[in-house]
Amino acid sequence: MANAQSDFIEQIAQRVVEKFEKLGISPAPVQKRLYTVAQAAIYIGRTPAATQHLIASGKISTVRADDRVFLDVRDIDKWIEANKCHPVR
Repeated sequence: MANAQSDFIEQIAQRVVEKFEKLGISPAPVQKRLYTVAQAAIYIGRTPAATQHLIASGKISTVRADDRVFLDVRDIDKWIEANKCHPVR
C-alpha cells in the first residue's frame, strides 16, 4: 500500500515538473544560509585570516557542527549593517 502511494505521489510530482517546464518556469535556486570561513571571506570581501579575526574577536557569531565552523549569512548581514557608515549631510 505504501509503495502504491509513493508511486502515485511520484507521478504527480513528475507531472508538476513537466507542467512547469512546459511553461518555462524553473524552481527558484536554494539560497545558502551557512558559509564556511573561506566562503564568508569572499562574501564580505576579506581574507580568510581577517574573517577568522572577526570570529575570534566575537564580532561575528559562528555555528559549530561536527568540528566544522560555519557563519550564518544572517549574522554576516547584521555585521555589515552594523558597520555601515552613513554620510553626514
